[in-house]
Amino acid sequence: MRRGVAWLLATSASLLAGWGCGVSAPAPSDALPREYSNAELQAWFRVPSGWRTLGDAGGAVARFESPDGEARLTLARASFAGSGCSAAAAAAVKAASGAQLAAEGEFGMSAGGSSFAAGQGVTGAEGRKGAARYYCRGAQAVALEASASTESFLRWQGEMEGALDSLSYDGPENRVAIRRPVQAPPAYFVHVVRFRGQTLGRIVEWYTGEYENWRKVARVNEDLPVPNTDLKVGREIKIPAELLKRQDPLPEPRKRAAHSSPQPKTRGQAPSGQPPPPTQPSETAPLAPAEAEEQAAPLPPVIGPR
Repeated sequence: MRRGVAWLLATSASLLAGWGCGVSAPAPSDALPREYSNAELQAWFRVPSGWRTLGDAGGAVARFESPDGEARLTLARASFAGSGCSAAAAAAVKAASGAQLAAEGEFGMSAGGSSFAAGQGVTGAEGRKGAARYYCRGAQAVALEASASTESFLRWQGEMEGALDSLSYDGPENRVAIRRPVQAPPAYFVHVVRFRGQTLGRIVEWYTGEYENWRKVARVNEDLPVPNTDLKVGREIKIPAELLKRQDPLPEPRKRAAHSSPQPKTRGQAPSGQPPPPTQPSETAPLAPAEAEEQAAPLPPVIGPR
């Protein structure tokens, strides 16, 4: 009796599965570790939770796929001749996923007392877009690409960026993340316009010693006028620190003296364009010092009715 019941249950389940009726059991998910490491390429990165491992294909060293199959991580490699790291990485990505890599610039990395080239860029293929990180060490170029279909790119963007940010060169001493080094912000000296009449050229010449440096200063300031235009009071001007020759404030210019009004011509004055007549000697002899003091002395006040 028990054997008959067991046979009936097994047969019913088989028929339901064959007819497509009922709910089929989900396929077992891959036991995916959160960390991937490749000792040969000395590559290490984190795989988003729940992503499945796919079989190798073409130039791919390893491939992973999102639960819905729309996003992928592809680890690729190519030979490296010692120069042109971005070109070698592009060849690796092309062979592994068929995508084109547009490099956004290379940067240097150092590990274990030696240096190597690395870089990053964006990738694209028909109906897909993504990004990649790569590095070239020894005779190998290693690239990790994260891409998704255009429709689902935003949905998986965060997890893909997390995987790319974790890509590291797993050296014997330590792991070096393949990221562009964070550069310190440039240092500037800030001049504030305190009075009217200041121009960019005058300010730059004062602080840098060279009037022609106004072009370099204009590049780091927005909406600066030509160098000989008066600036508004309160405007801040950033001057790159490497151009500075002095930091004492620009002095306020001296006010110009008022021009005296032209005197009217006196009788006998020569017309314009002709030399003045010769000066005639005075008929009166100069006074002696004692006489000059007597004439210059003030008179006593007058007392009494006028």
